[in-house]
Amino acid sequence: MHIEQDGLQGILKVSGALDIADSDDLRHALAEYLKRAAEPRLDCSGIEACGAAFLQLVWSARCSAQRLGKPWRIVAVSGAMEAAGAAIGLPVAQLSAAAPAGVPEARNS
Repeated sequence: MHIEQDGLQGILKVSGALDIADSDDLRHALAEYLKRAAEPRLDCSGIEACGAAFLQLVWSARCSAQRLGKPWRIVAVSGAMEAAGAAIGLPVAQLSAAAPAGVPEARNS
């Protein structure tokens, strides 16, 4: 897993193969990024493999951004991310959208 922030556009880029062992590092990086970014944007185009743990962290980050009143957007996804979402019945487009009414927000703590 590799995480970097594009200094010019402020986009957080996540790439490589992500597994459950990367969860703590990714959770920390997302939380720190959400504190600093006025308009958090995530680029997942470089993800080669991921699972439900990664998607859960992205969902949590989206909910945290919404709680903070910040617009959240995923600017690019990879085929691996699409496949992981499909495997658990979660269209990745939902990870970039506002939480539907009645859906409790995740806590990113």
